[in-house]
Amino acid sequence: MAESKAQMSDEDLMTLFKDGDMESFEVLYGRYSSRVYGFILKRLDSQVAQDLLQDVFLKIHNNRDKYSNHYPFLPWLFAITRNVVIDFVRLNESKVRSRAGELQEVASSEVSDEWSGELTAALATLPVQQRRAIEFRYKSDWTFEQIASELKTTPTNVRQIISRGIRKLREKGGFFEK
Repeated sequence: MAESKAQMSDEDLMTLFKDGDMESFEVLYGRYSSRVYGFILKRLDSQVAQDLLQDVFLKIHNNRDKYSNHYPFLPWLFAITRNVVIDFVRLNESKVRSRAGELQEVASSEVSDEWSGELTAALATLPVQQRRAIEFRYKSDWTFEQIASELKTTPTNVRQIISRGIRKLREKGGFFEK
């Protein structure tokens, strides 16, 4: 392979990993294990964070066939991380330093920071109102009421605008899987 695995995109590494290339998985682990660990450590103690870090990458390993390289890898990784932490919190509520509600807010901001260029390009093809509504909802985590106020429409109409925009994004590149 002409290109070193360390220089490959996350999505290309996942494609190789799905085809059985364990070295690609190791590169992804090396790239993101400290960030995932830090994300978990902000919410839980270090021993639990270490255990959940392993759970996250085990889930990626076991569910690699469910990943589509049409989707950005990083939001998928942090969605899995968030879900692993939330599951742990639900099972061990009394031992947790933070509340699950805070986790959703911080996880959303982590993903927002990492929106891919592909998704940004796909969003740019949408009509302005659909693009703005989707960005407000998923990048800025606004409520439907806040978006409705900004776009000078009703919350019901905002839901419809977002739904149509997401449908178009799915058709264009598989973003926002069902």
